[in-house]
Amino acid sequence: PSPSGFLSNCQITATITTNNSNGYTVYLSSNDENTCPSFTDACLTGIGTAAGSFITPTTGDFSHPQTLTSNTWGFAIPEPEVTRDEMNDDPLTDYTFDDTYTINALDAGKPDQTIEEQNFINAKYAKLPLKTNPIKVKETTSQVPDGEDLDIFLATKSSFNLPSGSYTGSLLIAVSAKDPNFPEPTVQSVSPSVQGGLTGGTEITITGTNFKYDYNGNILDIVTNVTIGGEYCTNINVIDANTLKCNTPDQATYGQRAVVVVTRGGQSNIDIMYEYVVTAQTGDPIQNITTISCPSTPTAVIDTRDNHYYAIAKMPDNKCWMLTNLAYGGTEAGTQFTSGAGQNTTTNVAASDTNWNRTNPPYNNQKQWVDPTVSAVTQGSGTRCAVAYRTTSSSISYTECGYLYNWCAALGAASADCNTSTNGAVNPNAGVGICPAGWRLPTGGDDGEFQALYTALDSTYSNAVGTGSLWRGVIQSGYFNGGVGLSSQGTNGSYWSATNSSSTFAHYLYITSSGLSPKMNNGQKYLGISVRCVAAN
Repeated sequence: PSPSGFLSNCQITATITTNNSNGYTVYLSSNDENTCPSFTDACLTGIGTAAGSFITPTTGDFSHPQTLTSNTWGFAIPEPEVTRDEMNDDPLTDYTFDDTYTINALDAGKPDQTIEEQNFINAKYAKLPLKTNPIKVKETTSQVPDGEDLDIFLATKSSFNLPSGSYTGSLLIAVSAKDPNFPEPTVQSVSPSVQGGLTGGTEITITGTNFKYDYNGNILDIVTNVTIGGEYCTNINVIDANTLKCNTPDQATYGQRAVVVVTRGGQSNIDIMYEYVVTAQTGDPIQNITTISCPSTPTAVIDTRDNHYYAIAKMPDNKCWMLTNLAYGGTEAGTQFTSGAGQNTTTNVAASDTNWNRTNPPYNNQKQWVDPTVSAVTQGSGTRCAVAYRTTSSSISYTECGYLYNWCAALGAASADCNTSTNGAVNPNAGVGICPAGWRLPTGGDDGEFQALYTALDSTYSNAVGTGSLWRGVIQSGYFNGGVGLSSQGTNGSYWSATNSSSTFAHYLYITSSGLSPKMNNGQKYLGISVRCVAAN
């Protein structure tokens, strides 16, 4: 006991014996990774009790251990070459953890305690890792037929107000022997390195060394298994000594998991990670969503700039698209946008508005003429549009027009970019144009993203247009021409791309009631047409 509480400690010794001339590797971890707090077993490497209290792991990780604070626990390991007898015999010897951190060997204030007891008290303890990401604590390169010891200190510091009870947890010590005939593998990279959701089956490519080996003229595949977070990959295909492919396993929780290749030569390093990320849910900010976290089914997410909801989904081209037209108009008419909108302003438009003069870019981005009381649009120039945006996730519709923007406003481009005459120049300006931060205008033209999307939709109109389609393209929006007003509502729809055509034209996707053209359409930059954004990452 001390004024701040109690320190409980113990020492365990693992005795390892092998006649393997290549030696062995020892890994240390918790024996589970339950979701906190379970209170009845180890909980994210903490220790719990049926009484409902919990002792958390120390905040010191394996690289930066530290002395324990109240109601924490951890482990420490002396240098392998220092025996317990040496530790007790020489009170002035420093014993290190991870070859970096010192365990003080003497506490002059308590001379009646043994040196070993003082080591327990003053050691810098580390946080035990999860079962899926064990740490390497020892590695040898020769046989030990007579056995050798691995000492591990465990300690818990508790405050006086911690309820009494039995605090329990499980420690896992894994020993991997090495085949003397084969070299040990390494893992250098994994691609892709993340996936959305917890369901496996994603094919990944792992690069490294020693996946195959030339053994007396025979090229042998020596890989025995591949794991991610301790779970086995399937469909392992060893391409060559430096490359293999496999399908990812399912996981129970989100997070980073160590990628480990085991061969007849031993186990690879554990510092290369594969991450399972949370798939976007209804109501999530669109600004937080990436291609990886994009849901496969239409999901209503919120634009935090104005709290409008849009439907998004991952399309067959493996990109994350908005499935409803953008309807962002800034914070208030005539003011600069506060986020993700460059230097452009917004105003409501009338049929006689002449602010779309292309001789004075950047042009004002314009709201479409919207009437919330109209539930549908009919064919004919100037017909009012249906509701342009939604304020609740449950009211998403796929027939709404959104707002209309000229090209410079949609792109967030400066005057020089608007006037460029370089055909095919692309300036997506993610987070600067009208799209939410982290999203951007898709590219256009022959090799653009609009064309790739349409190809991925089997170049089929019914897959791209209409409420029952995958992409939900609409023809209700028409376009706006200053001095003329709204035109072609209910008969055609257009979507700006980020790809320039000339000093006065840019590429866009064009939809009519019977056809779709995704690439080489050239629209005058002062025209107001619709916007669909695509995730930038």
